[in-house]
Amino acid sequence: MIERCCAFTGHRPKKFPWVYNEADVRCVALKEKLAAEIAKLVEAGCTDFLYGMAEGADTWAAMAVLTLKKKIPR
Repeated sequence: MIERCCAFTGHRPKKFPWVYNEADVRCVALKEKLAAEIAKLVEAGCTDFLYGMAEGADTWAAMAVLTLKKKIPR
């Protein structure tokens, strides 16, 4: 049963100034901020996350959720 969910969608890599360079400090900072916001959603009771699995922001959100799930299993 889904109690509270969050869905992600966002830009593809070609829309960012760093394009496909995920080592760029701006990309790293964006991923860190995304992970921090996802952690806040979990703390607020969000139980399910939906994403389209497109490259870029969708995939980064999915990876952040999976990383957090390893740290905080439910």
